[in-house]
Amino acid sequence: MNTNKICHFALWTVAAVVLQPFLPIAGNAAPSISAIPHSIFKPLVAEGLTLRPTKHNLAPGGANQVKGTNGKIGDWFFTGKWRFCAVKVVRTQSYKDVYWASPGTWSPTSPNDDLLAIYCTIKNGMNTSSEPALVTQGMASQVTAVGDDQGESFAPYHIDSRNGALVPGAAKKFVILFSVPKDAKLTDLIFSIYAFGDTKPVNVRVSLAGY
Repeated sequence: MNTNKICHFALWTVAAVVLQPFLPIAGNAAPSISAIPHSIFKPLVAEGLTLRPTKHNLAPGGANQVKGTNGKIGDWFFTGKWRFCAVKVVRTQSYKDVYWASPGTWSPTSPNDDLLAIYCTIKNGMNTSSEPALVTQGMASQVTAVGDDQGESFAPYHIDSRNGALVPGAAKKFVILFSVPKDAKLTDLIFSIYAFGDTKPVNVRVSLAGY
């Protein structure tokens, strides 16, 4: 073996060792997350995704698409099936449905609460039509909630969305409503992404720092 071949072999060996932690292992699945008690702030491992540094962009996806399960308002997540973005957050005392088939007006569940409205978009990244499950109570492993700096978590009590499947590449806008204490310092939104008929969700974490 000549010197060049030895050098190339050494370089490939070093690269394999360095990159090994970032490579998916065939047949292994991330552990299931079945509930959110007050441990919402402990890192959640998303099912169906291999975790990688969030500073890199997925291709294709645009400048604001993140790789992994952690991001901020305005970032796009891609699960391999669905693209999801939490676009903006509004604290208010009243919200009127825009997309719901039977529009209603919503208020906080307590006079000491604010209504937290998180405006979102989801896109079908598959080659077949499918309907995302945009429901407050879905499968047992759904963990959609917001949390604060005191370790409390708050489940959604309404999602304003239109029913129906999305064709490949199509998008749907929706709004998630939460009733949260007026003095709560929110930290994260955990959102479970899945379609009707799926057996497990992919959970993403969106920072709510400042809201």
